[in-house]
Amino acid sequence: MKVLNWKREYIEPEICDGTQWFVEIETNSNTIRINSSNKYPSQWNKFCSTISELIEKPFE
Repeated sequence: MKVLNWKREYIEPEICDGTQWFVEIETNSNTIRINSSNKYPSQWNKFCSTISELIEKPFE
């Protein structure tokens, strides 16, 4: 999924209301935060299903 290569922002400017989300990843050297408003990286569904498997609960 190459999450560390995702853009730092995914914004859909045409939508004023909707879904906002962020992913925060801590590494040994820094913290990476990815913000979004109504837009998702192409690997988003795979990311969500992988997290669901890890936590053994639905993640959407």
